[in-house]
Amino acid sequence: FRMLPSLVRAVAEGNTARAEIVGFHLEKVAEALHHHHTGEDELLWPLLYVAARTNRTMRDVVRWVTTMTGR
Repeated sequence: FRMLPSLVRAVAEGNTARAEIVGFHLEKVAEALHHHHTGEDELLWPLLYVAARTNRTMRDVVRWVTTMTGR
């Protein structure tokens, strides 16, 4: 994701074919990231919250991650 701004800036003015390719790539990366986070929210986090109820180490990990990510 970090490379995308430089890819956009590297498209020569008027090069619409390259702009379409870069735009398509950006769209797919954003879509994949969205699906990745949706999967975490729907599948992973509920399990982590359950595990955190009975496991102190897991509770500490969940607290740390939620603090760092704002979840």
